[in-house]
Parts: sequence; C-alpha cells; structure tokens
Amino acid sequence: MSEARQAIFHIQQRVSCGMDLFNDGSHPEKEAEALLVAAGTVGEIVNIGQHVESGTPVYMVEFPGMMIVGCLEEELEPAGSALETGAARQGPTKQEQEMKIMIRKAAGVLTGYLPKKDLEEPIVEMEKPEMWGGEITLANGWKFALPEMAADTRLPITVEARKLG
Repeated sequence: MSEARQAIFHIQQRVSCGMDLFNDGSHPEKEAEALLVAAGTVGEIVNIGQHVESGTPVYMVEFPGMMIVGCLEEELEPAGSALETGAARQGPTKQEQEMKIMIRKAAGVLTGYLPKKDLEEPIVEMEKPEMWGGEITLANGWKFALPEMAADTRLPITVEARKLG
C-alpha cells in the first residue's frame, strides 16, 4: 500500500474531462466500453476518495444528466483552462442547476435537506422573511433560489430549487 497523495482538486470545483471516458463496468446500467463522458464535458466534483492500494485520489464528478463518474487526476483539468480556450462543451452552469430540496423546521430551526447529496444543513440566511421566491443560504455556504409559494406553506415540503454559484 502506498502513501496517500494530496488531492489537487476540491469538492464543488468545476472540472473538464480531458479525454473520453468509457464504461469499465462500474456503470452496470450502461454497456461495457460505452462512452460515459466525452472529452471537454464540464462537471462538478461532488466527493473525493482514495484508491486503497495506490493512495491515488479518486474524484466523483457529476456531469450533465446526473451522470456521476469516478475520475483520476490525469483525466481532469480545471474547467477554466478548457473554457478559456473554448475546448470544452459546457454543461449547465451552477446558476442553471435545479435540485430537489426539502425544507423543514425542527426545534425552531429551518433546515434544507438535499437528498441527491444526502446533506442536511441549517438555513442561515434568507433574502425574504417568508423565504419563498427568494434566495436562501445554507450553513455550508450553498445558495438556492426557491420558487414562489404562499407565505403560509406548510412544512416539511420538497421543492425544486435553483442552485446558485
């Protein structure tokens, strides 16, 4: 077993795929050797792990269409470098990402739960006192634009919210 290498990318960083990525069997719903992600596609790192034997960082990258693929550093580059040259096909921007978020209140604290990320955080800031139709900020810094709804909407409720950059 090798010593763990420090990751050069970070969670929530937008990265560009530096080469075509094909199914190595890790996506059983796709045919073996099927193209998963084309070179130049931009995605966002949602988690970072390590290969047990080599200590190499493995990045879980979410590409357009909610395709999550494990990538090695040599398969990725910062999204800005590819975008500046015009080489990448950009997926949805953070401003365009719709995500389900459950808003609930427990012990007097409003929280947002994101089932796709299995993440629950307190809501620390609201643009509008009634919350609906404005921006909210979670404790981890993520911001969402909530849909317009009646001020007396009962909680808990799950809505489609737009993740802001």
